[in-house]
Amino acid sequence: MKREETDRNEQIGKKRAEENVKKTKFVLSSF
Repeated sequence: MKREETDRNEQIGKKRAEENVKKTKFVLSSF
């Protein structure tokens, strides 16, 4: 695998993780 692809996948993973954290906080705050 190319280093560029790895970097891109890591960035996508970070974005997804951040989105999941936001969703979790939103759900917890709605209770």
